[in-house]
Amino acid sequence: MNSRLTDETITMNGYELIRNQFKNKDTAFTQEEREAHGLVGLIPPCVETIEQQVARCEVQWKELNTVMDKFIYLYHLQQANETLYFKFLLTHIEETLPIVYTPTVGAACVQYSDIWRSWPKGMYLNASMAGSIRKILDNWYNEVDIIVVTDGTRILGLGDIGINGHGIPVGKLALYTVGAGFDPSRVLPITLDLGTNNDPLSPFYMGSRDGHPDEDKYVAYIDEFVAAVKDKWSSCVLQFEDFSKVHAFELLERYRYENRTFNDDIQGTGCIAAATFVNACRATNTTPRDHRFIFLGAGAGGVGVAEALAQLLVGPDYTIEQARKHFYLVDSRGLVTTADEANLAANEHKRPYARDDVPAGTPVRTLMDVVKYAKPTALMGLSTIPGSFTKEIIGEACKNTERPIIFALSNPTSKCEILAQQCSDYSHGKAVYASGSPMPDVDFEGRKIPQYQCNNMYVFPGIGHGAMLAQAKIITEEMISAAATACAKYVPDEEVVKGVLLPRLKDIREISAHVAAAVMEVAFEQGHAMAERPADLVQYARDHQWKVQY
Repeated sequence: MNSRLTDETITMNGYELIRNQFKNKDTAFTQEEREAHGLVGLIPPCVETIEQQVARCEVQWKELNTVMDKFIYLYHLQQANETLYFKFLLTHIEETLPIVYTPTVGAACVQYSDIWRSWPKGMYLNASMAGSIRKILDNWYNEVDIIVVTDGTRILGLGDIGINGHGIPVGKLALYTVGAGFDPSRVLPITLDLGTNNDPLSPFYMGSRDGHPDEDKYVAYIDEFVAAVKDKWSSCVLQFEDFSKVHAFELLERYRYENRTFNDDIQGTGCIAAATFVNACRATNTTPRDHRFIFLGAGAGGVGVAEALAQLLVGPDYTIEQARKHFYLVDSRGLVTTADEANLAANEHKRPYARDDVPAGTPVRTLMDVVKYAKPTALMGLSTIPGSFTKEIIGEACKNTERPIIFALSNPTSKCEILAQQCSDYSHGKAVYASGSPMPDVDFEGRKIPQYQCNNMYVFPGIGHGAMLAQAKIITEEMISAAATACAKYVPDEEVVKGVLLPRLKDIREISAHVAAAVMEVAFEQGHAMAERPADLVQYARDHQWKVQY
């Protein structure tokens, strides 16, 4: 099932075969394969195992001095041999993940046009292609199980960087393969190059230098794109990634009820935050309803996380409206309230969390104002404002609870609200902390405190895989919630009491199988699944993971 030497391969001559990144085995081709497929003399005579090839990669990797050198090395490895690339990633996942994705991918995106060296894959669709998108999709060489698409308008915390954001869908799809076992030959990263409102600066910038189209043209273009994808690859999952907050919620609502579509910035971030918060509650012997939340940042990610956490409070005797009363959202204008109609009219996604109970004259303009007023037990950072959770803010939060929960979820690291060691120092080791970027373990009074990256990778590969395997007509909020629960439950009680909030990334394939099974279960329960139900959902997910072997 996983062999690279298919009937298609046999029709290739030797040079075509070793230049095909999905079929190439390089020095791992056996002598018989070399003779059968015209490879004799085209590669060194020794025959190696994939483990020997990985060992050579390890030596080369250790000689690289900068994270950008490592980023480019991995991209060239992927371009040459996808199987070896993913074997290396899985063997060294904790070391390579920050290079393939956050935080290094952010720096790579800023330099994308400058460091261009014929990247491995993807499509670039610009405004001039309007009216022809469906025809242009026929230029892609293969069937597609999943697409990650961006318009480059909100790349991590970097903002509108246009076509330079293409590294995000490429990196995200690599994680889909690493995490859930999507066949790398059947994934497709797409960038919609609809201009940028920022000066790209680099003379080598490869995208459109025009500003963005007006709203009507923009929506018409996205409508055409989504319809073209559905017509071309009717069964694929379509994931929106790093769209501006102006469009992220609108596009999700526009397509989610008719397509197998989700937005990882909103739903994936919310899902993993919910899973991590569940375990933070287990670690502090509290329940979600025990907490008052302050969110610094009320964009797509902030409101997505707020909604995911609010769902944890909902029950037969507790409505979503009651749950939202536990939340205080702070944006650039201060506490989000119903008194600021201009803010809400321009940002409808904030309206469900706008406070209507703030006494007149109460100071709520700054974060400290809101912290003193709301007396939070949990602080959530999705602002991309570095250092915004100051020593004074953490100290004030510690007055309200013995063990405050502090999530600094902005990435890359340069945008983080507070670093792990700072949070520990400021709270005297009491805070339960998670971050959006990887952090080193904390040393507090001679005690090592393990740190956990609240990484969407724990959930989005399984969400996409479960939706694909069930052939779910749509991806519902209940499926996202089930994914969060499955991820949280994967950490056993004896680990949680030690402060372990998330599973080990080395187990990502197994974690993703459980998440996919949870998504499939809900798809079948809700009547959205078009596939036949397997007897064992977890085993079915395992059996349908692409195996990293020749």
